[in-house]
Amino acid sequence: MVFLPTLDKRSFLFQLATANLIPAQKPVSGRFSFTQISANNLRINGMLTGLPRGEHAVLIHQFGDLSDGCSRLGPPFLFKGGLGTPSLGDVVVDDSSTATFDRVVDWPIAEVVGRSIAIYRLSTTEYSMHNRDEAPLACGTIGLTAFT
Repeated sequence: MVFLPTLDKRSFLFQLATANLIPAQKPVSGRFSFTQISANNLRINGMLTGLPRGEHAVLIHQFGDLSDGCSRLGPPFLFKGGLGTPSLGDVVVDDSSTATFDRVVDWPIAEVVGRSIAIYRLSTTEYSMHNRDEAPLACGTIGLTAFT
């Protein structure tokens, strides 16, 4: 069970969680921030570097265990009792090998804290159709942000 700070309706729009990426196979780095924007909506922002050019799937996984790199993330996490999707879509990388990511999802923060976020070589469509066993390029555990 995850315990989160109590929020009233005026205290939304602050960063609640972050994930710093570790590379699995390539020199990929980056950071994602998770900001509560309403009772059940999150904005997920990311800044990534070192990715090859193209579209890359961004997925939430069941576990946040990085004790053996990105090999112990478990299956993609299905939200809403298995009716949702683990995919956050694709991050598109140009020739600079740098990309930004910005999505709003209808998941409560308690559903993602302690899980992991992973970036794949394949696009979301390619990943879902063909290569679910492919290892991520990078991953990070989603953890609560310290309030100071």
